Amino acid sequence: MDFLKGSSCPFCEQSLDGIDLIANYQSYFSKEYQLLKVAIANLKARIEELDSEAAILRLSQAMDRNEELTKFWLGFVDANGPTLDQSKVQGARSKLVIEAMNLAEAKLASPLEPMQPSDSFAIVNSGFGSAKQAVGDYNVRIGALSDRNIG
Repeated sequence: MDFLKGSSCPFCEQSLDGIDLIANYQSYFSKEYQLLKVAIANLKARIEELDSEAAILRLSQAMDRNEELTKFWLGFVDANGPTLDQSKVQGARSKLVIEAMNLAEAKLASPLEPMQPSDSFAIVNSGFGSAKQAVGDYNVRIGALSDRNIG
């Protein structure tokens, strides 16, 4: 519909006056475009929430609680406790949020343009994947300690 300027067909230059189909297309695509922009704005807002002070504090508190509970329970078992580098996890999360925000802002500026994640996003996403794996490994080791203590 971007090609349509005035009341003539941009290809054959015939008049489009009185053709309901054109008005219907314009209405439909205008609504769909607005819905797309809203969806992108909502995505951007969800990414911003991930970078809010409250979200950062919740993650930090959860990791601190886990560390305290691990230290407490290690007093009852003969084992070394697993460790998790909280700063590495927080740093990976923070970098991913920044890269995702950059992508969301670029998409919001050009909603109809196809986008590919940048090389920097791929690198940061890989780093986040490594941090996520470290958290998973930590949880598995905690589970193994728990099973050993219960069993």
